[in-house]
Amino acid sequence: MKCMETLQSYPNWKYFVNLAGSEFPRYPLSEFIGRGIEADGAYILSYPMTFKAQKKRLGYRYKLKKTKYNSDKSSKEKPLKKDSIRREPIPFGLKIFQGIRSMVLSRNITQFLLNHPVSKQFFEWSRDTYMPEEFVIQTLVRVSSMQYTKNQWIVKQDLKKRFENNVRLTLWNTNKKEECHGPWRNWICVLTLQDLPFILDKQINDHLIMNKFITSVDKYVAPCLLDILNQNQHF
Repeated sequence: MKCMETLQSYPNWKYFVNLAGSEFPRYPLSEFIGRGIEADGAYILSYPMTFKAQKKRLGYRYKLKKTKYNSDKSSKEKPLKKDSIRREPIPFGLKIFQGIRSMVLSRNITQFLLNHPVSKQFFEWSRDTYMPEEFVIQTLVRVSSMQYTKNQWIVKQDLKKRFENNVRLTLWNTNKKEECHGPWRNWICVLTLQDLPFILDKQINDHLIMNKFITSVDKYVAPCLLDILNQNQHF
């Protein structure tokens, strides 16, 4: 959100792209823009959160706690502690969607997320939930219409199934067809130069983003991929 806020002071940009530090594009920038347009400004994985997940993540307040960080166990060990205090109901009766944090959003959508009263109230409500970064934007981009009547917002969402599930490609240890040439981190392959044929094979996978790169494992694979993308750039 801080990056979105910073961008608002710059002119002429059209799309906000969010990547993790361990992710890298598989396509030139022009492809990101094209997919953002095709998805009406929000190219993001969002699917309904299950009742079980809602009960765990949204039912009670969470507080930060001190913990020893272990990168090999970061998917299981979170610096969060569940409180005994039950939380208020979900604002506006929204249906909760979740997904990954990698996304392509139009400028108009980022302005809605930052400035609209509905977004602001939902963000405020989510502050003490479990990992709000995995459901807040994913839920708000589903808003299709809003009407202010009798001192309250009536909000409707697009609940149709979407197919933006090809945002990020990850080589999991459950994939027995592909060989991982690097180490495994949280069941995910840390990619190396030897994995470039898999990364660049767009006939099998057309995902925009590749995960996971770590420079301490291989400092050459990401710069090499960047050189390839620059050679293929077109507008």
